Amino acid sequence: MCVQLTEFNLVTPLEFSLTCLRSEVAHPELDRPALARSVGVAWERLQHLWAIIDRARDATTAVTPHFRDEALHPIVEEARAHLVDRLGTRAPSLAFAAAIDPALRVDVDRSALLQALQNFLQNAVEAYPESAVRLDVTVAARTLRAGSQVEVTVADRGEGMTASERDRAFVPFGSRKPRGTGVGLVIARAMIEEVHGGSLKLESARGAGTTVTLVLPARQAGHAARTRS
Repeated sequence: MCVQLTEFNLVTPLEFSLTCLRSEVAHPELDRPALARSVGVAWERLQHLWAIIDRARDATTAVTPHFRDEALHPIVEEARAHLVDRLGTRAPSLAFAAAIDPALRVDVDRSALLQALQNFLQNAVEAYPESAVRLDVTVAARTLRAGSQVEVTVADRGEGMTASERDRAFVPFGSRKPRGTGVGLVIARAMIEEVHGGSLKLESARGAGTTVTLVLPARQAGHAARTRS
């Protein structure tokens, strides 16, 4: 008989279900009702996995960029507001700081950049243990290369990652977080690199926190008519 498994990511529960099926089929006294239940659980988990894959595919391949000349600070503030909503009762623990010049503007697809920032901020707070009384998250921005690029950093002081965890960070379904899908950072990376033509770097060490650095073109080639927002 298989016991209930705590879900670490999407793939682990499915693998566990299939392991149960294999052991039940090999048992000399086949328990058909138990086998039917295990098949049903495995099927449900497979369908859930496919649903996540479909959403990830839609998010990374079906984006038609719509660039506008936008102030960066309000986009970061909107991402922060979404984070506060998701934190619920933990929201008072959030110590959020933004070092962004209100005059800093960049050509962006607002929804794509917002989605990426939301994922980065969510990962930042999840870097802290549930017992943490303070969730420090800092977002900073500056211009590079005579204003032709904009660099944005999202930093936390959480538990940080080991080298192997850093290697898995952008691997689909590689998450080891409770109920993590492992696709959030994959989608965020696509929003930065594929949609905006930018770059993304992750620096982290166990016990030293994590910093995500993204660099965006300040102006998008071919974006002749810019609309002030």
